[in-house]
Formats: sequence, structure tokens, C-alpha cells
Amino acid sequence: MGLVARVVEAAGIPTLYLGLARDIAMKVKPPRTVFLDYPLGNTAGRPNDPANQRAVLRAFLATLSRFSEPGSIVDLPFTWNGDDRSWEADMRALYLAAFERATMKRQRILGENLTGFEAELRQCDETLCWT
Repeated sequence: MGLVARVVEAAGIPTLYLGLARDIAMKVKPPRTVFLDYPLGNTAGRPNDPANQRAVLRAFLATLSRFSEPGSIVDLPFTWNGDDRSWEADMRALYLAAFERATMKRQRILGENLTGFEAELRQCDETLCWT
């Protein structure tokens, strides 16, 4: 989305980008980036927490006056769970599991050798591993 923001901005329409991955925003360099230190997929705030979602949106919009140069990043003052960063390990495990499922699906579709995956295949049901 950061690249889209750059294209839209080049067409003369101002943009404000809310990102959850600082490293990506630093490489893509949207014109104005607001960083929220939440897990990916939670850009609008915590699920089922409308007060947090409203606070994130208000803080996001309030940053407009703080940008002084293109490509700068403003941090929002929210944290997912205080100093507890265990959600990062949970997210890594989630993405690793998804990657492994996708790899097994690809191998099955292409007829590649599944030797060594016998245990994983026995544990999976069709909806969990192949979709």
C-alpha cells in the first residue's frame, strides 16, 4: 500500500499511510507514514475494542500537522500489550505454519516428493492443510 500511496501522491492527491511494518515503510517510503506497533492485520486497532479503534483513528488523523518532509514516519503511542512482545513470536509461528501448509499444498499439486512429511500429512485434515 505504501507504493500505492506514492503513486496517488504523484497524481496530486495527498495521502497518509498507516503501517504496521516499519522496515517495509522505510524501504517503500510513502510520502507520510504513521507507524502503529501492532501485529499485522490489526491496522484499525484491537479486535472487538471499539474504544481502542477510535483512539487509533483519532491519533492517526491528528498526525497530519506533524509531517515536515516527505518520507518521514510518525509513531503512534499505542502498544499491543504494554512491554509484552510475545505477540511477535505468535505472529512468526502463525506465518511459518501458513508457509509450511502452502509448501505442502504446492508439493501435492505439483506431484513433488512428500517424503519426510508423513507425520505432518497424518495430522492435517483437508481444510487445514490444503486450502
